[in-house]
Amino acid sequence: MVMEFLLKLKKRPFLFLFIFLAMGIVFSYWIAIRVNVAFLVIIMLGALFCIITIDKKFTFFIGVILFILGIILYQLQFTQESRLVPLTKDHHYGIAKVLRDPIKGDFNWQVDIKVTKLQTNKWEMKLQEKARLLIYHDGDTPPMKGGQWIKLKDISSYEYIEGYRPEGYNLYLKSNRIDHILSASANSIEVIDTVKWNPLISSLRFKGIAEEIFDQTLGYNQGSLAKSMVFGNQGYLSEEVLKTFSRSGTAHVIAISGLHVGIIILILGRAMAWMGFSKNTGYLISLALLLIYGYIAAFPVSIIRAIAMFGVFILGYNLHRPYDSINGLSAIAFIILLFNPIAIFSVSFQLSFAATMGIILLYPKLNKLFAFVPKVIGGLLAVTISAQLATIPIIAYHFKEISIVAWLANLLIVPFMSIILGLALFSIILGILNLSFAVIINQLTNLLLSYTLWVVEFLSSFNYSSIEITNINVITFITYYIFLIVIYHLSSKRIWGTNK
Repeated sequence: MVMEFLLKLKKRPFLFLFIFLAMGIVFSYWIAIRVNVAFLVIIMLGALFCIITIDKKFTFFIGVILFILGIILYQLQFTQESRLVPLTKDHHYGIAKVLRDPIKGDFNWQVDIKVTKLQTNKWEMKLQEKARLLIYHDGDTPPMKGGQWIKLKDISSYEYIEGYRPEGYNLYLKSNRIDHILSASANSIEVIDTVKWNPLISSLRFKGIAEEIFDQTLGYNQGSLAKSMVFGNQGYLSEEVLKTFSRSGTAHVIAISGLHVGIIILILGRAMAWMGFSKNTGYLISLALLLIYGYIAAFPVSIIRAIAMFGVFILGYNLHRPYDSINGLSAIAFIILLFNPIAIFSVSFQLSFAATMGIILLYPKLNKLFAFVPKVIGGLLAVTISAQLATIPIIAYHFKEISIVAWLANLLIVPFMSIILGLALFSIILGILNLSFAVIINQLTNLLLSYTLWVVEFLSSFNYSSIEITNINVITFITYYIFLIVIYHLSSKRIWGTNK
């Protein structure tokens, strides 16, 4: 039975590669001990030898190699020793690039930096180390901007993320390739170079202009929601508002998800057709604009996945090859894990890929179940429930609650998202030309955003709008997905009479 399962996986090679690589990474995380990499390499070579000499089609050994590769890739993330300790000593300085604009927290400003040089009066050392910098600064204006170069001195505290099983906040930072947490007062930081132009500064300036347009043409709460929807940054919204989106199962609205990218692709596609571009040229221009948009939004995993899938689709279109969504999605996940194996523990990675896989597999079947309702409503219900079924244990594990009203909230909100995003993006273009144009168009945007906030607040106000989950373990997690796979398999054969 196992070999039959492996042979079926070979029909979708990237799904096969992804599953066994992911299994190795997760296994390495859970055993939480150091395994000799050289020993693992020897086992890999032995498995490779078996493939060559015993049976070139022996799928089991290929799976073993990928499993061991996953272990090795995870282990390699923790072999490096801390190199920023000298920053805590007197007369030691660090030169760093600010990777984004600082975000104000309750007690400090937070910003990600890349330290490129350590130096004293006698020596210097070049390096490339990402760090989360906590700045103690009382003012309302950040002490630096994204894209600038700074000089660090007198670091008040330093933490190196180590151990083979980081959890919580440290695991989140590690999945973003951040190994260090530094703390310093604003007086310990000196801006040493203000670059006139680079892509990062340009993207941040454009983002700042867009934020200013929203602030001046929309209400306070509506403007905050528009900024969150366009840039995928939940920091614009209060904790209370964020909680209402979580309880109503609409948190994806305020994060750049595949839905956002799909809507933008649809808008760009129609715009390209209206301007007379051919379908292929329109696809390529849309892809280029999406890459720029992704850069401005700092390329969260969800937008990397969505843009990459669109790129694979364009490639298949030009090569006149059929596009296998499952294999394409698996290829993207596999490549991401090769470069950043810890990304698999990121909630955004898990939700993005699980929701997309759920929609690919479950949507066609659920859409048939809702054939008795109007097509638009049935399609929305099928998409919402497909994504929700695929992500229930992930949401329960990370957020400790499951929304009961998500299907209704999404049914009431999602149909207007394309209009809201289209108007918001168009208002940025008009606002750059003349703010008065943006004021006019955002009258409607403001109304639709107000409606969205009202729906979310109203549905989340019910006592049983969501169920609190106190504890969910790995066994429950795995059992749920096995049960879902079995139901999917049985429904394919018995209800629809097809495996497609």
